[in-house]
Amino acid sequence: MKRYIVLIFLLILAIIISGCAYLDQDRGEQRQAEAESYAKETDALTYQGYGFTFFYPNYWENYTESDWLVTLGDPDDSKTYIYVDQRKLQSNETVKEILDKAIKNATSDSTRNITIIARENIKVNNLPYEIVIIREKLVEGEMQYIQAWFERNGTAYLLGGVTTPGRFESMNKTFCMFIYSFNFY
Repeated sequence: MKRYIVLIFLLILAIIISGCAYLDQDRGEQRQAEAESYAKETDALTYQGYGFTFFYPNYWENYTESDWLVTLGDPDDSKTYIYVDQRKLQSNETVKEILDKAIKNATSDSTRNITIIARENIKVNNLPYEIVIIREKLVEGEMQYIQAWFERNGTAYLLGGVTTPGRFESMNKTFCMFIYSFNFY
């Protein structure tokens, strides 16, 4: 009888675990559909370069600096922008390890005041994303940003959206449109 109870428990556990993976897939697909819909609603432009594309607001300007591959921002608010960066992974290095190390270093740095607000794993375009939302207090004021980290062909990619905490909620659709429309060509 105990064997049957253990077997039933394991069967239920397997269903729950497979259901969670399925939900993650659905969430990624749902967010991609929402990004596409929002891009159409707002008449977003498509960035194309470096082998990838993504949607961004049609009135934003290119502010790309040497720090990032691409930086596009709101011309009316210099504290609101999106960026893309990449770097080759070392052998046996993972995006999760890079993110964990970056979070550990940032949160243990006494000169920085950082709070991790949320973190999740999700699949987008069949790539596993590590998504983190961070708030940082700076001398100039607070900033809040969302980052999506993922790996493709031995390269780590970082997609980020930055703004002030007061504007973060209103910019969330724009940041999600950018992150969930990101695709390689």
